[in-house]
Amino acid sequence: MYFRNLLYNIGIFKSHKISKPVISIGNISTGGTGKSPFTIFLTNYFIENNLKPAIISRGYKRESNNIETVFDGSVITSTLEKCGDEPLMMANSLSLLNKEFFIVTGSDRVKTSDFVINKFNPDVIILDDAYQHRKIKRDLDIVLIDAEDMNKNNFSNSIVLPAGNLRENFGNLAGADIIIQNNKFNNFKTLDKLKKFGKDVFILSYRVKGFFDLYNKEFDITGKNICAFAGIAKPDSFFTEFKKYNCHLVDLISFKDHHSYSLEDISKMTLNTSKETFFITTEKDFVKIHNFKDFLKYFNVLFMKIELILEESDKFFTIIKEKFLENK
Repeated sequence: MYFRNLLYNIGIFKSHKISKPVISIGNISTGGTGKSPFTIFLTNYFIENNLKPAIISRGYKRESNNIETVFDGSVITSTLEKCGDEPLMMANSLSLLNKEFFIVTGSDRVKTSDFVINKFNPDVIILDDAYQHRKIKRDLDIVLIDAEDMNKNNFSNSIVLPAGNLRENFGNLAGADIIIQNNKFNNFKTLDKLKKFGKDVFILSYRVKGFFDLYNKEFDITGKNICAFAGIAKPDSFFTEFKKYNCHLVDLISFKDHHSYSLEDISKMTLNTSKETFFITTEKDFVKIHNFKDFLKYFNVLFMKIELILEESDKFFTIIKEKFLENK
């Protein structure tokens, strides 16, 4: 990674300038920093300011390498298998706004960007999980850091894969324009190790908005028997949140990140479980169980909807406005 970045920095490897403004959202660790919720958060801002944003994602663990339109400006046009869990989750969430935006997946982001520009003509392109992707020049690089994981696992977050948790050296944060310290459901001050880069560091946190079913109906889980399950990186913050509710935790089930659920998984979770039990998962996992109709019909299966709270949001959005809106 060091020599690859060096070759880009000195111009031996070339970055392509595309015809639309580009913002990248990424991280330097292996996952669990909250990129997808933040991508939704930022896309919503552009939509509210009457811009047409396009999200371009690699679509991790999808079955195809072809360019795949996930959301064409009005409806979802793809499947979980073709586009991957995170693009579909973003499409599901943003489609509730009934506004024009686009989501496209593709393994070659340069070709995918050309496709998006020619077909949809968006106002701004958001590259999801692209901090290490240097082939496209960007106007703004945003990098997310998981504050809890940084505090708990200082050693693994100081060295690169395969021994550690970093995709690239921690010092490469110097290349970011903005650093988002994601506290999730915790309350941490700005980490000292982030201050040394001289970048704008913003604190992000989560608040639970509620628990919703397939039809976006909200449920009260007070006093209910709860089985919580998740297939995400670093699920502790999701599981810990249930302790704040007056409910009975029957089981906590963790799968690997980007887990593809099978009928066997559902059978094991529901074995000897009463119909009154509520099964609750993350929004990303929820899109992957839509095909298990009997599971959804027989049990109350919900997802935890979160709201993002960004400290000094006026300052953050002033930066975004100056970069992407003022010359529009």
